Amino acid sequence: MQALDLAIQEGESKLAKIRQIKAIQREIEQEEIKLAKEQIRDAIFDVMDTTVRYWELCIGKTKVNLTDESKLWAVTGDDLGNMRTRTMDRYLRHATIPKHPNYNAVLKTGEFVIGKCPLRFPRSGK
Repeated sequence: MQALDLAIQEGESKLAKIRQIKAIQREIEQEEIKLAKEQIRDAIFDVMDTTVRYWELCIGKTKVNLTDESKLWAVTGDDLGNMRTRTMDRYLRHATIPKHPNYNAVLKTGEFVIGKCPLRFPRSGK
């Protein structure tokens, strides 16, 4: 009987270790997911920031023009006739990137600008 009790205690001890390892594994996976999401948010910001700046430099138009011409983002006007790019603007600041970003719009915006701008454009003064 004592051998059986010892075997049960050993089994319970091993199960406790397995549960502990699984809990640690879940914590690691959650941290990896959190890190991956942050890296994606950084990439979204970088793509959108670079795309808008390249558009402005290459084409010489504003992000409102980019939004309007690409048809990928909403442009809204206020009572004074000022055009705004609220949706796109959320992608141009880390803190305001949506929880579930529209990856398709981000990628298509970059592709739109690349299609409109030559890879190398003449610099002023040359």
